[in-house]
Amino acid sequence: MCGIFCIFSTLTNNDVLSAKYKICKPYLKRRGPDCYTDLKITISDYTFTFAAGILWLQGENLVKQPLESNKSIFVFNGDLFGGNISDEDRKVYGDTILLYEKLEKAASIVGVLSSLQGPYALIYLNKKNFKLYFGRDIFGRRSLLIGKVEDGFIITSVATKCIDCIELPAIGIFSYDLLSKELILTPWSFRNNNFTTKLKELEHFLSCDIAVNEELHVVSYKEFCEPTKTDTEFLNRIKLPFDKVFAELLNNGMFFNNVTKLHVILEAAVAKRISTQPKYCKRCIILKESCHHALVGVLFSGGLDCTILALLADKFTDAFQVLLVGMGADELFGGYSRHRAALKRNGWLGLYNSLNEDWQNISHRNLARDDRVVSDHGRQLRTPYLDENVVDFVRDLNCWEKTCPFSDIPAGVGDKILLRTLGYHMGLQTVSSFKKRALQFGSKIANSKENACDVSPRL
Repeated sequence: MCGIFCIFSTLTNNDVLSAKYKICKPYLKRRGPDCYTDLKITISDYTFTFAAGILWLQGENLVKQPLESNKSIFVFNGDLFGGNISDEDRKVYGDTILLYEKLEKAASIVGVLSSLQGPYALIYLNKKNFKLYFGRDIFGRRSLLIGKVEDGFIITSVATKCIDCIELPAIGIFSYDLLSKELILTPWSFRNNNFTTKLKELEHFLSCDIAVNEELHVVSYKEFCEPTKTDTEFLNRIKLPFDKVFAELLNNGMFFNNVTKLHVILEAAVAKRISTQPKYCKRCIILKESCHHALVGVLFSGGLDCTILALLADKFTDAFQVLLVGMGADELFGGYSRHRAALKRNGWLGLYNSLNEDWQNISHRNLARDDRVVSDHGRQLRTPYLDENVVDFVRDLNCWEKTCPFSDIPAGVGDKILLRTLGYHMGLQTVSSFKKRALQFGSKIANSKENACDVSPRL
């Protein structure tokens, strides 16, 4: 995990740029406490400042950033868990150098990035073609903010209220042409319904037009269809007494198959998030001393999502310096009370639309915010439920195959039915029927009337 930063402008007076960098610097260091480096360069009348603070979590040796060659400069905040980079290479070299080498040789920057699996935000300057590329992964799991400076931009993992920034939407990879001064977006293959809205919001904030480059083939997840007669018969089983529901569901061959598939995919998602980083705690990592400290962390809200992650993580004995979190589970499996209301009000189509709306909002409402909060403590969030393989599997199910929040059965049974049945299957027979309780509201540290994506007035 890293704090990455870039600011550039054609201003001849660099005091303005230096002042903004000075504001961000201590917060970048908090995100990356193991190493901090900056770099200044002038190219095509633009003055650039790059910086990166590193939290060492992959590879046998710490990799300092920014990385620079005759061709480019690169800063990267991410964890790659799949794609065109092998697990063995990541264990040895870490993901930053391996990705940098691919970008250096790439005919298409977006082509390389679209094949990756894992959370990331990055900034890549190609000195030869005078283009700056930047963006976040397709789910928006890492923070990246953008703001306007005179004849240039500031792009950073973190900022304060005195720097006017907006969350860069996770809708594709952006590029800025230093010669034509044109800002271009190459969208990801999958586009949420709010794609145009998020693009227009960014254009309005930056006061500029953004050209769209249609390089990738557009794909979509499963379209809505009504339950069949067989599906309806299956759904009636969920209305059994709650102490019999999960056992009965596991007797259904199709549903049991989905449960076992989810178990395998989720277990793999947890395993690869704890198997590549150095085996040192924060105190031992700098000196590389022999470390026998307990390093397993689960950011625990007391609910089923995190309990399943804790149970899966406990199977692996390798120590790790990250926090596993259950983010994404409610959006994927239908765990919010509004999903119950949508089903009651508008039937299965209403639930389908509600699930899609929550999914398209997750990148700007939850993920980047939580990344900034936890990273400020020099810790790394890892989100197994947002693993690409988990998401693809769950999003390709019919909505009633993963959640059945009927209004005539208690909360804690029908909602997130697939995940609850997996918990039951794994031996969590009591926890599987626990009602959802949001940690932030139960502990009174958050106000339900405030929007999660807004800056709190108490800061």
